[in-house]
Amino acid sequence: MGWQWNIVFSKWPIPYLASMSRLTASVFLLAGASFLALAPTHPFVASRSGGKDRLAPPGHSQAAEPPGNARRQFVARILAAFVLLTGLLKVTGPAILSSQMTAQTAFCFVLSGLALLLLNRETRGGQLPSQYIVLPIASVGLFFLLGYFYRVQPFVGSFTVMAAHTAGCFLFLSAAILLANPGKGIMKKLSSSNFLSYRGKQKKRARHGLLKGDARFRLLVNSIKDYAIVMLDPAGKIISWNDGAERIKGYNKEEIIGQNMSVFYTPEAIQRGEPKHNLAQAQANGRFELEDWRVRKDRSIFWANVVFTTILDPKGDILGYAKVTRDITERKRSTEQISYMARLMEDTSDAIFSTDSYFAIRTWNKAAELLFGYTLAEVKDQSAAKILRTQQNEAVVNVIKGEMATTGYWKGEVYYLRKNGTPLTILLSSSAIRDAKGELDGYVMVCRDITTRKEMELQLHQFNKELAAQVKKKTAEISQSYQDIRYLAAHLQDIREEERAAMSREIHDELGQQLTGLKMDLSWIAKRNVVEENVEVKQKVLVVINLLDATIKTVRRIATDLRPSILDDLGLLAAIEWQSQEFEKRSGIKTTFLSTIEECSFSPAVSIGLFRICQESLTNVARHAKASTIRISLQEQDNAHIQLKIEDNGIGFVAKPGEKKTLGLLGMKERTLMMGGEFRIEGHPGKGTTLFVTVPLSSN
Repeated sequence: MGWQWNIVFSKWPIPYLASMSRLTASVFLLAGASFLALAPTHPFVASRSGGKDRLAPPGHSQAAEPPGNARRQFVARILAAFVLLTGLLKVTGPAILSSQMTAQTAFCFVLSGLALLLLNRETRGGQLPSQYIVLPIASVGLFFLLGYFYRVQPFVGSFTVMAAHTAGCFLFLSAAILLANPGKGIMKKLSSSNFLSYRGKQKKRARHGLLKGDARFRLLVNSIKDYAIVMLDPAGKIISWNDGAERIKGYNKEEIIGQNMSVFYTPEAIQRGEPKHNLAQAQANGRFELEDWRVRKDRSIFWANVVFTTILDPKGDILGYAKVTRDITERKRSTEQISYMARLMEDTSDAIFSTDSYFAIRTWNKAAELLFGYTLAEVKDQSAAKILRTQQNEAVVNVIKGEMATTGYWKGEVYYLRKNGTPLTILLSSSAIRDAKGELDGYVMVCRDITTRKEMELQLHQFNKELAAQVKKKTAEISQSYQDIRYLAAHLQDIREEERAAMSREIHDELGQQLTGLKMDLSWIAKRNVVEENVEVKQKVLVVINLLDATIKTVRRIATDLRPSILDDLGLLAAIEWQSQEFEKRSGIKTTFLSTIEECSFSPAVSIGLFRICQESLTNVARHAKASTIRISLQEQDNAHIQLKIEDNGIGFVAKPGEKKTLGLLGMKERTLMMGGEFRIEGHPGKGTTLFVTVPLSSN
């Protein structure tokens, strides 16, 4: 670098000394790179076996091999060959190198290249040729440094001798090659002769320390309860057993020492040859780890994490295996539960995502991606309000947040937007998540899209509203039609009653008078002498008179049935009392009538209506009730209504659901409704039937 950029200090650190040529500096770079690639970096060098690193102890046949692969060593040896070739070219004297490198430097480079090529190579006697080769290099470097140090005149200001920093670099390179393998060759003899007594004391102390350390280590291993630590011989037999192994697997030392480790495997694993396979893997790789089912003494199984480690002696021979087992059944169950919950969350049709306590999104399942249109990468660590663009009022949002902070839960409808701006109606269930200390850690949001349902509900509500309006309209029309029909029926009933009254009057007045006159004429004839003398004629006349009497009675009965004159002449109370007496005469059923109201002037419609209802009710009792007594009452209620009550002690009448009503009942009910009243029947099997007809006084 000094020659390249003309840095004076780099070329001449001390002005009166010779400078290192750029060629020499370049060759030193090659020599340094070659040494770094070839030299061992640790007394325990790494070797490759089956893709796993394994440490080989000192003295092992692999300890002299440098680290790295064959390609790196090949390149390093090429660099060493360049160092050797450069020195040879200078020694042989080509003109191109005459002004850039001294002969002493070239000689040292020849020896350095040879030493690098032979680095780590041992003879049969355990010697390293590289160590002997670098001794002359170190001597030359030291010689020139001493000359410069003592300012020997030929070295000062001369450009034909080795530069001072060149000599220093050769001295350092020689020392590096000598110390690359400090336990071999010359360095081994030097260290053993100078430090023999010190090493003896050190070994004694180390042996004592090892004994104490071994006792402490055994105490430490036995005190571990959560791990089963077992030592195996090369065949897989158990040679040591700690308290943790006894706790986890159930065996004590006396019954397990000497047995093969296969007692811990399931029958299926033994049949597959897993015990031998595990030891083979540990032997090949130095270490082998797996998770599998293991068997306790009571034959129960547990999920275990097992680590096999190969133990080697200083020569590299296998002493046995260290086997460490840990019961991770609970962890496996927890992991499986977590995996199940994760799959469940991913596979569910509801959109589920979680946030931190500040509502920044943490997780986002597939359903959420489909519903909202965002991927997990797009929403990760983003504010949920910013991503979902809630359409709620801010006051409502604050109320929701306050409720979640207070109770830890909230459920209700919210309004969000998809990525493309489409509005969504979401049924949201939010639950707070707390850590082991009870502190709020975040929230889990479960979102169900109810947009379609809400639209259908809105449509259904509109449809129901329209239907209700139509029903109301149709009901009004039907009600009006029913009122019209009822009005028509009432009108027809009135016409019928008027016709019956007219017919009753005509029959009673005209036909009755004619029959009475005919009877009077026949009676006059019967008193004549002609008739008296003729017995046969007299008998005929008497028969006709009797027939006329019967006809008059029939006419009177028909007229009364059509319209009892007592109803028009004496009023409703007298008509009902008369009807009760007549009914008792015809049917033989004891009939009583009681009225708690004074005679008042009822309207013709109410009078005839209540009378006809009483008449029809008595007829039904005679036909169906099998009663022995009937009680009829007419009373006033709350000064606003009149109630007709008819009760019997017959077999009782109970209307069954769906049973078609008789025309008599329908007629009585319709008469009551036309009067603006209420019609009701109470029947009890075996206890009789009671009929109630309540009519408002205003109907008068």
